[in-house]
Amino acid sequence: MQRRQRKYTALGVVCIAAYVTTNTAYGAGIPFSVIGPREYTLPLNFKPFLEFVQSVETNVDRTSFGSDGNYRDGTSGYTLTTSSKLAYLFQINGLRNVGFEAEAIIPASRITSGPQATTGIGDPVAGLAVWTKPSARTVMGAQDYLILPLGSAGLSSAHTSNIFSIFGDLVIGRWDLDGDIGLIAPLSYTSRQGEPAQRAGNSYFANMRISYQILTFIEPFTGIDWQNTSMSWSVNNGHPVRATEGHEIATLVGLMWHLPKGSLSASWHYGLAGRNAIRTNSVILRWIHAF
Repeated sequence: MQRRQRKYTALGVVCIAAYVTTNTAYGAGIPFSVIGPREYTLPLNFKPFLEFVQSVETNVDRTSFGSDGNYRDGTSGYTLTTSSKLAYLFQINGLRNVGFEAEAIIPASRITSGPQATTGIGDPVAGLAVWTKPSARTVMGAQDYLILPLGSAGLSSAHTSNIFSIFGDLVIGRWDLDGDIGLIAPLSYTSRQGEPAQRAGNSYFANMRISYQILTFIEPFTGIDWQNTSMSWSVNNGHPVRATEGHEIATLVGLMWHLPKGSLSASWHYGLAGRNAIRTNSVILRWIHAF
């Protein structure tokens, strides 16, 4: 049976990266870091179906990358993020060589820092993906999403953003290679009550996954994630906002169990280098079910 799993927007974009203020470094969470193996192994000539994805991610926020790229002590807490996604995969009559997916994502987070904690719903995400298959073993596509500033106070980015990326997949026997590269662009100013309005900088990201299906139901994988965020600036005077420009590169290892109508995966992600970012040190669990 051809795999029906799909990607969903990385929670770091929705919740954690939005938790940035004038006096803090760029938050943890590389966009789309939750994608798993064969993430873009997508079908054509299929009947429409729904897909539900549930994920849980815990990041230990005890280490960060400073403005000089060196390690430094971060907060003594952690970030716990869950995400629920509902997607509808379909085709349009007359376009049998093109597939579509409409999806909506609702995240929630709890961020602790010492005795303090912020808990609530993150900014919801909605969008559309489109793809085709140049050959039986390859997939190429693009996806575009809106991050809507409707989350809880302290977790919302307080501005609308657009996520656009292109993706691809290549299957060679039991091996699979897939990934994406994209851009997050703010569409409005950040405007929190009692704070000066800011214009967030663009963020650029890329993700790659390599996997090998040992058995019908077991597939180990590894990969690498990267992000680079441009500096924010004050709308009132045009001055740059301190410690809002940064980057990070992280690696990961994981294992996916194939289920009759989806999959269950677990992975560990670790930051290798960065600047003005909380170091990635997280475990991600994800369940996918198609129906």
